[in-house]
Amino acid sequence: MSARPSVIFVINLLQDVSVVRGLAYLVAREFDADLIFLVSRAFMARDRKGPRATRHLWRREMEQLAAATGADVIPFAGPADLAAAYRGRRGVVFGASESDLSAHGETHTALAHAPPRFLTVTLQHGLECVGFLHNAGHVHAHGENAVFAADVVCGWAEAATLTSLPASQRAKLLVTGPPMLLQRVDAAPGARRDAGGLVCENLHSVRLRLGGDHAPSFLEAFEEFCAARPRKVTLRPHPAGRYTLKRGRRLPRGAQLETRPLYKVDLSRHTFGISAPSTILLDMMLADLPVAVWRDPGGAMDVATYRGLPRVSTAADWLRFERDAAHHRDALVARQRAVMANLGLVSDGAEVYRRFARLIARGLALRDGEELAPEPPATGVHSRLRWAAGESALPRVASAAGTATSATVSPPRRILFVAPTKLPTLEIAFLEPLSALTQAGDIAHTLLVEADFVAMADGVSDEDARARVAAAVHSADPDLVVFCRYNGPLADAVLAAARQHGAAVLYHLDDDILNIPRTLGAKKHARYHEPERLAAVRALLAAADLVYCSTQPLALRIASLGLARAVANGPLAAASDILAPAAPRPVTTIGYMGGSDHAHDFALAVPGLAAFLARHE
Repeated sequence: MSARPSVIFVINLLQDVSVVRGLAYLVAREFDADLIFLVSRAFMARDRKGPRATRHLWRREMEQLAAATGADVIPFAGPADLAAAYRGRRGVVFGASESDLSAHGETHTALAHAPPRFLTVTLQHGLECVGFLHNAGHVHAHGENAVFAADVVCGWAEAATLTSLPASQRAKLLVTGPPMLLQRVDAAPGARRDAGGLVCENLHSVRLRLGGDHAPSFLEAFEEFCAARPRKVTLRPHPAGRYTLKRGRRLPRGAQLETRPLYKVDLSRHTFGISAPSTILLDMMLADLPVAVWRDPGGAMDVATYRGLPRVSTAADWLRFERDAAHHRDALVARQRAVMANLGLVSDGAEVYRRFARLIARGLALRDGEELAPEPPATGVHSRLRWAAGESALPRVASAAGTATSATVSPPRRILFVAPTKLPTLEIAFLEPLSALTQAGDIAHTLLVEADFVAMADGVSDEDARARVAAAVHSADPDLVVFCRYNGPLADAVLAAARQHGAAVLYHLDDDILNIPRTLGAKKHARYHEPERLAAVRALLAAADLVYCSTQPLALRIASLGLARAVANGPLAAASDILAPAAPRPVTTIGYMGGSDHAHDFALAVPGLAAFLARHE
């Protein structure tokens, strides 16, 4: 493993370059670490397919940034590329646009596949941002529950402002403020406001599609506005959406185009700004530029986040606002500062710098066997850092093929299995693969099932039941406690006793038991969705040293919930030696194997079996 830690920035969407740019300079300036841009193939494709005016713009910007900061650029297309990029490295991984939405899939996968020796961090990349703060258009398009793969979620404001941050993700929140404050363009001394008005389009956004396509009415107002005035105005397309450029619309007379990244633009030279709902409104307000938010004439668009700003729809509204910006600039700017204060954003650039620097320093301080003392703000950070620092304490975990998958310390001598019953899953995933070690005397194991815990709690107080559990755990004397599909009573008592005993904890799943579908039967669905059982699963996911999943899709699903410290999977579920090589042969037997609750599976096969038997009676 490299002696120097690494800070890795995942670049996937075009606007990711702007989001991470200030942080990349911070790392290069403050830390002795390798700097890496992990760039998705999708990013290259998006940049290559853009309009001629902006084609390859963001690749050039990224390459200039890499050269200025001494960063390496590593492309990736899937898990194999990610594994190679992470191999031999440790440190911090930043994702600029990450959630379980399909548009963020590459970044989500990159963070989900980062080994435990990395601290993974998601950045809030916009004011109204998926998973942080939705408006009605976001909810309509994406729903209300986007989750993150990252260990830490960096927000711009406290949780009370980030109303779309799911409850399952709130423990991850670290309030840093907007990273764009690390790279603001300051006005040149004595600079004149000679650039005219700035009009920004965000016309690709789902916010403009709620209740119809509102882009045409925005462009109509813009064209009429330009025709009614002799002064120049600048149109800035969204850096990724580029609606007007992609549609090849000709600019009205007197209008000019601005396609440079925002960190190269002196906003203070403009006299006013108008935009459809977008974070650019915040950028303009931070530059003390009088701004108005455009809303469709029918009022369908949700602009509640920008409450307190002037609203414009028609060209007449635009012209009226331009006059107000010229004659009442100070009053409009004062009003905007109140709007920003109400948003609760961390708006001091120096404070944002300190908070990000502290987070990176803690991530890079991780060493095998090293413990970090608590340091505020610890919400969503401290527990992950302490655990990741203790990576060498993780046990080796037997895979379904019987080989060890996490070679850090010797395997445990004693294992305590905790399961609903003596499940086939337990036999397939653990008991049979470990049988050779058990027979050799290298491993001894004990099994406790849900019925045992029900008996321990029968007729006694909760305190006495927990004491009985502790006694049973200590009697088993485990080095490792394995919860196999467990979602029953007294799980927290087993966890507490395991920690007191010094045992590591592994949670094994071969299904997403938080989301058992109704198709598996009403009784089974109701049982698995009992609030107490769901709470037990979530507690085990959060507390286990490792969540071990039977397949990679399941591992990615569990990782996306954001509850687990670390998630792993074997290459194949219940892999075994070949019992009979495949070969053409006459079919003589039809067999079916299933547990007592697999009648729904058998029902799928019944029509075909009935037809087969009818043909051969």
